[in-house]
Amino acid sequence: MSFFDFGPLFGATPGSRKPSNQKDDDEPVIIDIETNGDEARAAAGSGNKPPTGAPRITRQAKRPSHGRGSRVLIAVVAVIAVVVALFFAVANFATDVMWYSQLGFQSIVWTLLGTRVGLWLAYAALMVLVTFISARDPCPARVLRRLYDSHPWRHD
Repeated sequence: MSFFDFGPLFGATPGSRKPSNQKDDDEPVIIDIETNGDEARAAAGSGNKPPTGAPRITRQAKRPSHGRGSRVLIAVVAVIAVVVALFFAVANFATDVMWYSQLGFQSIVWTLLGTRVGLWLAYAALMVLVTFISARDPCPARVLRRLYDSHPWRHD
């Protein structure tokens, strides 16, 4: 039993193995190859000398361009993902509000929401402050030295 016995599973018919001397069509096609010094040999008229340098490819391969369609597709997928996430978040919040109001503890939901929003805003303000200080003076040692020098308890 060999690997080629599984050929029918992958779309090949039995006995359709290629001979070892037959090449695939997957070989790259190289266009317009020049060797170093081709221009000088052509000008001198001595075309029977072997090439002296390594071959080089003179034409750049075309790169696949990502058109406008792929950008639109990415934007549509992102918008759908955000809408689905918002739907589930609102559904979860509405379920919590209805559940706690049935039990008579609706104020707990609003307290939790207020605490979460407040902590998020405090963290956001802290990050804005740190970013502002870092952008204003990129050397933290100077900032700390300036704070140390300007502190009122420091006696010189």
